[in-house]
Amino acid sequence: MSSLIEGGASIPPEYLSSLIPEGMYQCEFHSYETRHSGGFGPKLALKFEILQPDEYAGIVLERFYNVAELPNGAGRKGQFIPPFRGDFVRDYFNFFGRPTRLDRMPIYKPFKELTWACLIETVTTDPKGRAIPEGARYSIIRSITPWTPPPF
Repeated sequence: MSSLIEGGASIPPEYLSSLIPEGMYQCEFHSYETRHSGGFGPKLALKFEILQPDEYAGIVLERFYNVAELPNGAGRKGQFIPPFRGDFVRDYFNFFGRPTRLDRMPIYKPFKELTWACLIETVTTDPKGRAIPEGARYSIIRSITPWTPPPF
């Protein structure tokens, strides 16, 4: 799925941001990568694919975490060291218990074994607090928790 821009050129789908209604979505873990984020420090991006509701199934969104260090640089499946008091360590401890080492926390296997409830929010301001125009807004995952099926 690409989008045409003026002059007939197309934008590859990986450059298109997704904007979906805010709320809780059932998701599965897709992948992760590490990034340098300009003046905002190194980041860990956990990617989740929406399963439900069906109209948004297949869309991949990210949950970002601050990390202390990227020992081998940024990239797909990049090594990272999270701050001990950071959100990623808190989430990881809550979901999987305490790992033996913070610099070797398994990601794929534990995250793939669960289905996730992802709270989706719309980004309306940039890091400097300036309003983002409506057509340029996008969705991110604000928080994740293991999915609990609703009672019948």
